[in-house]
Amino acid sequence: LADYEGTGPYLVPDPVRVAAWRARLDALGDGVKIAFCWRSRLLTDFRNVHYTNLSHWRELMNMEGAHWISLQYGEGWQEEIEEARRAFGARITVFDDLDTNDDFENIFALIAASDLVLSPSSTVGWVGGAIGKPTWQLMTRPADIKMGAPYYAGFPSMSDFTRQVLEPWTVVFDPMADALRKFIQAHVE
Repeated sequence: LADYEGTGPYLVPDPVRVAAWRARLDALGDGVKIAFCWRSRLLTDFRNVHYTNLSHWRELMNMEGAHWISLQYGEGWQEEIEEARRAFGARITVFDDLDTNDDFENIFALIAASDLVLSPSSTVGWVGGAIGKPTWQLMTRPADIKMGAPYYAGFPSMSDFTRQVLEPWTVVFDPMADALRKFIQAHVE
């Protein structure tokens, strides 16, 4: 673990692209800009226990002072967003000109321009941590990736909200909602 002390960030996005994305995010209006995804690309019975669906995000997405920017990748996520919009009025921004599967230069820049990254253990979360952006991961315990430490070695900007595999996702989302309210309030002041 000591070998990871003082390491990072590992990725440095193109500053011109970051400025362009920041301008696009600013155009959304006041509020915290949250880049997020709710699952990985590869879904299997074994992996799905680690991932959420958008219905779990309802309380967070209804908070004032936050803009939700989808960085979901893979297949079928557009339909999931449309269903969340119908079911509970989810306000999720999708930049149709961003290929969230393959355009990593712009994904890096958009994450860098955001205020916060929320993600299960997926590419989006690890990119957030590698850039040094405040990143909250939704994890299932035990989180072996932490190598027994109470933090993510080499990724000081990352923290997590965890649950045991059979616990409901409310164990993660209730404390995350409290933390997000505080995060939003701190950015309003």
